[in-house]
Amino acid sequence: GAGSILHAALQRFPRVKLQASLAPLTAQLARLDLCLQSQHVFDPAHHWSREPFWVMVSDGLDEQVLHVEPVALHHAHELRLSCTLALPTPIPACLFVTCLSDRWLGAEH
Repeated sequence: GAGSILHAALQRFPRVKLQASLAPLTAQLARLDLCLQSQHVFDPAHHWSREPFWVMVSDGLDEQVLHVEPVALHHAHELRLSCTLALPTPIPACLFVTCLSDRWLGAEH
């Protein structure tokens, strides 16, 4: 019925599993290591061989963007990336990492 059609469509909606690790380099620099893995059902009728996303890192206080990078996730592989962040003063208590689909409205993780 309609429920199974909706369930199948939602399984194809791009989702990303994201793991992050932050390590200090100096008082104002940190290294961010990310591991991204697509978590959706791949369907060649709806997806390209690689799904384009934007990875954004922002501070938790002022919503200042510290890093932006385009990435392309293959449906069956994980993607690892590292970047060096210049930390603002004062150093924020937390950082937010967002993975935003370039093609699918609302696919933000």
